[in-house]
This record gives sequence, C-alpha cells and structure tokens, in this order.
Amino acid sequence: MEGVFPKTELFIEGGLRGEKGTLQLFKLGKTDAEVTSEINSRERGKGFGTSLLKAAEEKARELGLRRIYAKTHKDNSRGKGSLLKAGWKFCATQDELLVFEKIL
Repeated sequence: MEGVFPKTELFIEGGLRGEKGTLQLFKLGKTDAEVTSEINSRERGKGFGTSLLKAAEEKARELGLRRIYAKTHKDNSRGKGSLLKAGWKFCATQDELLVFEKIL
C-alpha cells in the first residue's frame, strides 16, 4: 500500500455508469488497484453498491491483480457495512477515511 494511493492508470471507468451510480478502478502498481464508486442517493440500500464491488473484483481478477483497496468516510456506516459483508478487511486510516482491502 503506497502512501496516498497515487493513481497511475484507469482500468475501468463508467462500465456501470448510469442513473444508479458509477465505478472506477485505478492501478496502484503491478498487482494492486483502488476502486472508487458513487451510489445515487435514491439507490442506496438496494444492493447496487454490492454489485459495484463484485464488478470491481471481477475486473481486477481479469486484469491479474492480487489486491484492491477501497476507502470510505469513517461515518459512512452503509459503506463500511457493504465492504465488510463482501469480505473486505479494514487495513488503515487516512485522515477521516477508513481503508479496506480485498485479497483476490
């Protein structure tokens, strides 16, 4: 895990972009990436975030990555819950953010 996760290459952007939300996967090195997502407020709590996480994991595996990271605000209980439920592990804090990782 490198510093503040310098993003060097965008693997997927907008693959699931639409009214429900968006997903991006950024390369962090040869084997790691960071996933970012945004869920439309009307769609929260309907399982769309879980779908985005699964899509990111599938794409990362397809690309031969070994680990992906995600960040969420420390007060975002839905985000934390979704990550933990999907098998992600808490690994660090970064200011007001919690960092989670998924070993693939």
